[in-house]
Amino acid sequence: MLHPAWLGHVEADADTPYPLRWYALLFICLALFIGQIDITIVNIALPSIAADLDATTSDLQWTVDAYLVMLAGFVLFGGGLADRFGRKGVFMTGLALFGAASLGATFATEPGHLIAARAFMGLGAALFFPPALSMLATIFAPGERARAVAVWAAVGGIATALGPVVGGVLLSRYWWGSVFLVNVPVVVAALVGAALLIPTSRRPGSPKLDGVGALLSVLGLAALVFGIIEGPDRGWGTPLIVASLLMGGVLVGAFVAWESRLEEPMVDVRVFRLRGVSAGGLAVTTNLAAMAGVLFLIPLYLQSVVGLSTTTIGLLLLPFGVVFMCLAFAAGPATRRFGVRPILTGGLLVMAAGTLLLSFLPDVGRDTLSVMVGMAVFGAGAAFVAPPATTAIMNALPTAKAGDGSAVNQVTRQVGAALGAAVVGTVLVSVYAHDLAPSLTGLSSADASVADSSIAGAQKVAAKLTSGSDALLDAADSAFSSGFRVAMLVPALLAVGVAGAVLLALRSDP
Repeated sequence: MLHPAWLGHVEADADTPYPLRWYALLFICLALFIGQIDITIVNIALPSIAADLDATTSDLQWTVDAYLVMLAGFVLFGGGLADRFGRKGVFMTGLALFGAASLGATFATEPGHLIAARAFMGLGAALFFPPALSMLATIFAPGERARAVAVWAAVGGIATALGPVVGGVLLSRYWWGSVFLVNVPVVVAALVGAALLIPTSRRPGSPKLDGVGALLSVLGLAALVFGIIEGPDRGWGTPLIVASLLMGGVLVGAFVAWESRLEEPMVDVRVFRLRGVSAGGLAVTTNLAAMAGVLFLIPLYLQSVVGLSTTTIGLLLLPFGVVFMCLAFAAGPATRRFGVRPILTGGLLVMAAGTLLLSFLPDVGRDTLSVMVGMAVFGAGAAFVAPPATTAIMNALPTAKAGDGSAVNQVTRQVGAALGAAVVGTVLVSVYAHDLAPSLTGLSSADASVADSSIAGAQKVAAKLTSGSDALLDAADSAFSSGFRVAMLVPALLAVGVAGAVLLALRSDP
C-alpha cells in the first residue's frame, strides 16, 4: 500500500520523522543543483552567444547578471511567500517558472530575449531556493537534520564549481542553447518528485510579506548594476548613467531605512553593527564576487583570444571544481580547530594569489598548465572562505537571531555574485575600448562601433575587411588581453583588502 505522501497531500509533522524524507531530499537537492549550476554554467557559453546573437560585452554581462539580480532581490521575499502560502506550492511554482524561462532562453534569437529569460529564471530560483532549506528542517528530525543540511550545502557548492565543466561538455557536442535546455528535463523530474514525495508545510504565524522591501532591494541592485555595466558604453558622465547610479544608491539606502523600522524585517540590517556579522558578510560577498568575476573572464579570454575549444576550456577549469569540492569538506573541521580568523584570512589570501596567477595568462600565452595551477589555487582559497565566513556570522548572533544570520548569508552571496560579474566586465570593456581606439581610425563609424563593443565584434569586422584585417585582429587581441589583466586585479585586490578587514574585525575570535 502506498504511503499517503504519494498523493501529495500529507502534512509534515515536526514530532515524527517523515518516512520518505531521504527520497524527498533527492529531489530537493536536484532543484538546488540546477538553480546553483546556472550561476556559472552559462559563462563558458558566452563567446558562442556573442558570436551567434551579435551580443556586446555588456549584453554578456547582463546575461549573467539578470539571473543574479532577480535572485538576490527576491530570495528573501520567496522565503516569506513559502512560509505564508505553503512551502511545497511555492517551491513547485518556482521550479515551473524556472523551467519555462530556461526553455525561452534556449531558443532566444536576440540578446534582449535571452536577458529577459534569464531574469525570469532568477525569479523562479528565488522562489524555490528558500523553501528548499525550510522543508529540510521540517521533514528531518533534529538528530538527522545536520546531515541532511550538509548534503544540501555540498550539492550547492559542487554545482557552482561544476558549472563551467558541464557547460564545456555540452558545448563540445551541442549549441549554446543546450546549457539552458538541459534544465528542462531536470525540472520535470524535480516537479514530479516534489508532487509525489514532498509533504506540505507552512510556518505557523508567519509575518506579513515585505513586498516594499523586496521591490526596493531588486530595483536598487538593478539600478546599480545597470550603471556599472552600461557606463563604459554610454559614458560615465551621461545623465542616464549618473541618474542610474544615484538612484541605485538612494534605493539601497531606502531599503536599509525601511528594514530598520519593521518589527519583522526580511533582513535585520542592525545586525551588521556586530563585527562578526559585518566581517563574515563582507567575506561572503567577496568570495562570490571573485568567483563570478574569474569564471566570467577566463572562458572569454581562453576562447576569444587563445582560441581554445569549449571542451578544452571545461577541462582546464576542472581543477577549480575538484579542489573546491575536496577542500570544502575540510574547511569546517579546520575552522573548529584553528578558529575563524586564521582560516578565513588565509582563504582570502590564497584566493587572491590564485587570481594573481591567472592575471598573468596573457604573458604566458598558450601555457595551459598555468591555467590549471591558477584555477586550483583559486579554488583552494574559495573553499576556505565560505564555511568560516558563515561561522563568523552565526557565532556573532544569539540563537534567536539565527534566521537573520541565514538571511545575511543568502543576500550577501547573491549580491556579491551580481556585482562581481558587473564590475570585472566593466573594467574589461573600459580598458579594451581605450586600447583599441587608435586602431579604429580607418574604419567606418558603424564598423568602429561594432569592433569597439566586443572582441567578437572586432573579429567580425576584420573578417570582411579587404586589407588590414590582421592588424585589427592583433590590436583587438592585445586590447582584450590588457583589459583581462587589469580586470583580474580587481578581485585579487578586493580579497587582500577584505583579509585585512577580517584580521582587524575578528581580533577577539576564540
